[in-house]
Amino acid sequence: MKKLIITTTNERIIPAGGLAVVGAIPGKSEFVKKANRMDVTANRSQHQIKNGDVFLTYIGCLCMGKPQFEAVHEMDDDREFYKAALGITRDIPSEATLRQRMDDIGSYRRKEILDANIKMLKRNPSRET
Repeated sequence: MKKLIITTTNERIIPAGGLAVVGAIPGKSEFVKKANRMDVTANRSQHQIKNGDVFLTYIGCLCMGKPQFEAVHEMDDDREFYKAALGITRDIPSEATLRQRMDDIGSYRRKEILDANIKMLKRNPSRET
């Protein structure tokens, strides 16, 4: 993964600007590796798109305040930035792949996802200044 350099600038702040920080948190945990090993359905298409990439893409959409699966199209303008910022290893999934996989993963592995969220939050506590 390419390293992103964060600097102070006078440029306009966009919703995607903070995604590098968001992408770093799951990258420090075992969550993405575990997600990639999950077998959610034997009938899934797009096996080259890893479950971890699906999760990271959807997390990115949620952090930009866009919970609809269609919001993934906004990443088409600068795919390389979004891949680097979120730590996506292969590619950003299509809307259809994102919808299908999140439906399958969400219902099948809900307990594991919630447990992983708790572990991730405990490893990355907020720091008050």
